[in-house]
Amino acid sequence: MGSSTLKKIVSSGKGLKKSISRLLGFERNTKKKRIPKDLVSGAGGAKVDLRSFGNTMSIEEIIDLCAAQEALDNSSTALSLWRLLLEICPKAPDIRAGHLKFLQEGKASRADRINAAHEWVTVSPKSDRAFSALAYEYNACRQYLNAEHFYSRALECAPKKAFLHNKIAEVRVSNLQVSAAIDGVIAAPLGNQKKAEILTNVLRRAYKRGARAGLVDGVVFVLKHGNEKARLEMEILASSFDLDQFNVVERQASGSLKNIIKDKKPSHVLVTINMNKMPYSIGECLYMYVAANTLCKLHEAACGKLKIDVIFLVDPEKPDRGDQKVSKEQYFLKIFDLMATVKSLSNVEDVAIFGNIEHYKKYISTLRKKYVFWPPLEDVFGNGAYYKRNCDFIQYAFKSADVRPDYPLSDTARRTAIEFIRNHASDRRPVALHLRANRQHYDDRRNSDLEVWEDFLRKSVTTFPEYVFFVVCGQREAQSQEVLRLQNLRNVVIVKHFSTDVATDIALCLTCGAYLGGPSGPAVPVAYSPQPYVLFNFKRDTDFHFIDMLPGEGYPHATANQKVVWEKERVETVTKLFRQMVDKVDWTEVQNRIGGEEEKDEINMHVLN
Repeated sequence: MGSSTLKKIVSSGKGLKKSISRLLGFERNTKKKRIPKDLVSGAGGAKVDLRSFGNTMSIEEIIDLCAAQEALDNSSTALSLWRLLLEICPKAPDIRAGHLKFLQEGKASRADRINAAHEWVTVSPKSDRAFSALAYEYNACRQYLNAEHFYSRALECAPKKAFLHNKIAEVRVSNLQVSAAIDGVIAAPLGNQKKAEILTNVLRRAYKRGARAGLVDGVVFVLKHGNEKARLEMEILASSFDLDQFNVVERQASGSLKNIIKDKKPSHVLVTINMNKMPYSIGECLYMYVAANTLCKLHEAACGKLKIDVIFLVDPEKPDRGDQKVSKEQYFLKIFDLMATVKSLSNVEDVAIFGNIEHYKKYISTLRKKYVFWPPLEDVFGNGAYYKRNCDFIQYAFKSADVRPDYPLSDTARRTAIEFIRNHASDRRPVALHLRANRQHYDDRRNSDLEVWEDFLRKSVTTFPEYVFFVVCGQREAQSQEVLRLQNLRNVVIVKHFSTDVATDIALCLTCGAYLGGPSGPAVPVAYSPQPYVLFNFKRDTDFHFIDMLPGEGYPHATANQKVVWEKERVETVTKLFRQMVDKVDWTEVQNRIGGEEEKDEINMHVLN
């Protein structure tokens, strides 16, 4: 509560106490009666005795009584108490704000809420909070002109309040006055960084509403004054602009935008995988590459095709990751496993390891114009894990700029996978099956039900004799008794028994005619490719999700032959969905693809200290 609400309200003594007693239903002779403890929700659990009021009572004490009545759903009593408060202290902003909140949460009519806000403006004609509250109510019912008017009145009372400049710009965007919104923010009496922050929000909202023209001045301003994250977002927006179709008024500004993009001249996306923040996860690295490739596609219109460089920041002196206890020797083995994933990705030119973060900073400082950074540098050096940003970025690019995510497999990895399939499939149709049984992982749900898959594979010997299943799993799973029982089935190839590396495993998942499995590392490139798949055991909050996915739905970019299953695998379900999937596959095209020859990539590997 504000300081004004802490003042004691002096009454004539018994009058105020009688008013409170009457509203709460007490008789005159209940002076010694205590209000039950659970009635006073806002009083920290303390018992309140009417005798304790004496001749004075604080606003906070009355508000506690209001809260108590609201908690008991005694809305009429609570409303009477709020009116009493407004009579006692009509200009107190916290009382007015609390009254409006009570009306909003009580689902009062829009007219009642607007009237209450108008009363506030009447008694406090110089209060920015009063005008802002009234503008909020008008904006909520889409009366944008009224909302803009009262936000402007609020701004007259507090001209340097960034929140109000932001709200006016949002209302103008909602009313399709994009240029006016941008011009208003640029002219605001605020610092350039704060303006850039507000403009980033305004431009994002405008773009989502379908606006394309009128954005250029704002984009240019953010590119000049925004932080690394904001500049990256604006570069993405700029890459989707058709700069030659702007009207005459905008062409001068678009020239500035072209110069900014041209001046940077990026030729590469630099992917930085900071192992001080990343888990030992192959899936997270693959996810990073999907996001980096999406960034390449977004910049292609303005900058041409970009290459990808990858840097691993490592610290062998601090190998532990949360609850994962790892020795220095194990640490390097894990790092090199993660580095092997790079061989599976097309467009990668250089890969490096930096063991000293200061050397890394010096390196990138000399090559800023060469690179577009993913993730933004403020995430690499900031606090907290940054790898979860990938799904948000991929979704933003797909929904806002219609850039479909994919995982371009390197020629080297594809050629290795094709040769492996030829050697082991004969004339049968190849299907990749990923099995996961990491009992040490905190999320056991993501592990495969190996008994179900064994039952399915045994029955498939006769049910689906024309198919061969390439089982992709980790080295630990490959030596487990459950997986070893599968090696004698004539329709199963345990890939790890042939000493494949991670890149080959990924390539097999993308090169076979279809994919089965759960939401684990190898499924990441599959989920962002045209490969037919069925993914079991899906859960949105942990499995490389899209924010807008609802339980039971698939990815927004998925094809008709890509399915996500939000439940554990069962033999009947697996059999049914497998049959539906493979019946839609063009197996002639798959056989022709596997029969082709492809050239190798060359990736330069470096270790830098």
